Amino acid sequence: MNKKGWIRIVEMFIAIMIIATAVLLVASKQVGERDISSEVYEKQRQIFEVVGSNDVYREEIIGIDLSGGCVNLNRGDSYGFIDYIDKSVPNSWDFVVNLCKIGLISNKGSPNDKEVFVSESVISAVVDDYPNEEPRKMRLSVWGK
Repeated sequence: MNKKGWIRIVEMFIAIMIIATAVLLVASKQVGERDISSEVYEKQRQIFEVVGSNDVYREEIIGIDLSGGCVNLNRGDSYGFIDYIDKSVPNSWDFVVNLCKIGLISNKGSPNDKEVFVSESVISAVVDDYPNEEPRKMRLSVWGK
């Protein structure tokens, strides 16, 4: 028997296994780092579209007292538009809604250690129904749990 031949075959087999392992590790890391920003922003746009065109949700938002400037709302708060947002976002995401007077900004409730996707929209009331109410800025912050 030729011992050198068998040693060469074993060496080649080990080299192939090392290369295959490296390729699998690199490929698995790329799959885990999927960019979800376009998916999140599209979902936020849909939420703003529904909330902005639904009279009940708009009345809820206009009815919230903003005498302090901004209000922070989370999953579980008893508003219909919060329930709608909760049902619209996947369970793997978390969110916070900040309602502010125009010109003010609040990021209260958003985590500092995660990638947070933020969109905002102005929600206004029907002038005939609420002549003295000012529009509000609704800021929706979404992040992965």
